[in-house]
Amino acid sequence: MHAQSQSSFFAKLPPEVRAQIQIEYLAEYLRQAPVHREHGRPCFLYSVCSAPISSLSLSCKRMLKDMRHSQEPVGVGRRFALFLATGSARSVLVSEGKPPEWRLVRHVRFINEMDHLCTDVWESYHLTQNFLRTLREATQLVELELEWNPQMSILLGDGYVTDASVLRNMMEGIRGSPALRRLRLRGPFPRTWTDPGPDALPGVETIVEPVIMWPRLEEEEEARRKKLQSIAEQKARLAAQTELRTQADKIRGDSSRWQRFQRKLDAWKGKR
Repeated sequence: MHAQSQSSFFAKLPPEVRAQIQIEYLAEYLRQAPVHREHGRPCFLYSVCSAPISSLSLSCKRMLKDMRHSQEPVGVGRRFALFLATGSARSVLVSEGKPPEWRLVRHVRFINEMDHLCTDVWESYHLTQNFLRTLREATQLVELELEWNPQMSILLGDGYVTDASVLRNMMEGIRGSPALRRLRLRGPFPRTWTDPGPDALPGVETIVEPVIMWPRLEEEEEARRKKLQSIAEQKARLAAQTELRTQADKIRGDSSRWQRFQRKLDAWKGKR
């Protein structure tokens, strides 16, 4: 591991730009990384987890200091946490290296992979409760990002409750976050969120950004179709092989029939 004191990443980029690059990297890393659950948490609450220290943090001594050990300001990896709600309604709060330390957390990104906002699902899996608890515990939280599945329904009257209890409770929690200064929104949010009135979130800057690099539904469906087609083709090949073996057992005693069968088998293998 080298000091990299002459690296253009550190020599030319301002600290705030470096920090944003590191956060973008960490968000995707934590979204995919294997996590270690913190013991002693009630099972009905979300998992408070840690992920192994990332390759970026270990790339050089200067990066490790920037990401993990810097105290003024606190290193990016220690002040950033990812709140992830998966498609199976499981929620996890994870940070790099060790579980989140609430007194250090300044920045939380909430990635919601679910494709609906049904009250029954959110409440039964405690997603709202877990999100609000994160806001209560992270008393020094300065920036909150909400990045939600762009395929999520935002319509009312079809089982979804975009402007009803789920988002209302979340907004109340956001208003009660004492140190919050920036709220970034990506995805399908109602106008009351994307264009709030001057008194909706006093002291908080609301920034609406496009969703970038989210997997498209069409691509997911195409990948699923190809996988199912591959499984069907494999099953068909196995069935054909089983049928040929059955025929072979029946005619093995007849040499002339066996020769004809062998020619048929060789021809079938040549067509695969």
